Amino acid sequence: MNPLFWIGVTVGIVVSIFSFFSLLSAFPETYSPFPTSVSSIFKDILGPVAAGFGGALLGAFATYGIQSHAERRKEKIAAINAYNKGVSILSMKYNDLWVLKHQLVTPHQDKELRFMHIPRTQGLFPNAENAADALNQIFIKEGMGDLLTKMLIAEKKYAAIHSSFQERNDMVQPFAKQLDTYLAKTRGRQSPTLGELVGIHSHTSLLRLYEYSEQLIRTLDDALLYLHTLSVRLVSELPMKIHFENNPIIMFKTEQPHTTPAPFYKDLNDLSAALEAAVAESKSKRRK
Repeated sequence: MNPLFWIGVTVGIVVSIFSFFSLLSAFPETYSPFPTSVSSIFKDILGPVAAGFGGALLGAFATYGIQSHAERRKEKIAAINAYNKGVSILSMKYNDLWVLKHQLVTPHQDKELRFMHIPRTQGLFPNAENAADALNQIFIKEGMGDLLTKMLIAEKKYAAIHSSFQERNDMVQPFAKQLDTYLAKTRGRQSPTLGELVGIHSHTSLLRLYEYSEQLIRTLDDALLYLHTLSVRLVSELPMKIHFENNPIIMFKTEQPHTTPAPFYKDLNDLSAALEAAVAESKSKRRK
């Protein structure tokens, strides 16, 4: 049972005893409703015992109140620290993806063969910390389970982007070697035509790289938007719930992400038709 219940009961008993003694003291011994021997027992024995017990009880109650206050204060400060850590991790992950997009995708997004121009990543080290680990207790306490679920999804999207870039690195490596071998045999290292690219890499390989690269771009855009939407909700709802005294709460703002423009070749069929037409044109030129 709640300790406060027993404290309340005990305090009530002690107050009742002291009230009784106060009433008893109002009567001279000659007019006391109790025999002299009984009054003496109350005053000389039970009175000091009750006083000592009451003082000890009040001291324990005061100590309990101070400890409870300190624990509540400690919990509130811990919640703020957990929030600051969680949003810092989330902010770093968003900025990580933002940099990947603006360094690798954006400079090549309007090129005809952007799926080939997006470079391999160098030194790709994803952030291994989890914002959900720092924030989960706050979400649970505040009844915001849906936000915890979204946080877990956001971090999975982040990890998936890094895995996809790593996989594309492995895919692009043989393309780079094949292209270097071709360029080494040409005068001036001029860029190959679309028809020549089919001869260098094969029709199927180009389609595979296109499909994977464009899917990666769409996934990156989706992850950035998801993280941005989540961070906006996070900073708008949580600080007011955990605010305590003058303890600092981190407020951060992520830049609104922009969707990457559609590729020059709208889909696989569009690219495949262009490759076939380029090969046919190259053969026609050679016959002439």
